[in-house]
Amino acid sequence: MKRHWLRGLLLGVSMALLLSGGVALAASLSLGVDQPCFECWTWPNDVTGNPFPVFPPDEYVVVVTLDGYTVGDNLWGEQRMAGALLDEGTLPVSVGPPCHYYHYVLCDGLEIHVTSDCFVKSLGDEASASGYPPAEYGEWTWALWDTDTGARDQVSFLFAEDCEEAMREEFVPEPGSILLLGSGLVGLAGYATLRWRTRE
Repeated sequence: MKRHWLRGLLLGVSMALLLSGGVALAASLSLGVDQPCFECWTWPNDVTGNPFPVFPPDEYVVVVTLDGYTVGDNLWGEQRMAGALLDEGTLPVSVGPPCHYYHYVLCDGLEIHVTSDCFVKSLGDEASASGYPPAEYGEWTWALWDTDTGARDQVSFLFAEDCEEAMREEFVPEPGSILLLGSGLVGLAGYATLRWRTRE
């Protein structure tokens, strides 16, 4: 009887730990991105030369989704462009999760545009006052962390002149990987040859 009681207690504690861990995991900060690469977009003009008030097609916009936070959390965000700091600062989100940041670049002058439904135009006062610098090709990163809990997440995406070519280069195996694969295949061929000879 005592053993059954002890087993029940251990099972209850285990379930409580699993549930609390799941809740903590679900409540942790997370960043997501809707596509791995985007290109600059040429704004169409009407016959008078004035740009149409239109938003770029989806393939020219990268959407970063923020989730796992609570309004009022002390969040800090950082954006990097090709390794250089693009923007940083507190993130006073005023809407519940998830919220989104939309990034696109105009081909004319490689002008960066960032809009959001979090009701925050930019992370820091400097970027909002002076504007963003011209966009640079390469890997862009978004980092977010809660200064109270230490929860943190990061996401990356590419800005490229030609996404198809950039993604192809991104996934080309390194020479070391090719050598490793080749040596493995040679080893397998040698093993198969030895097995064949022992059968004879």
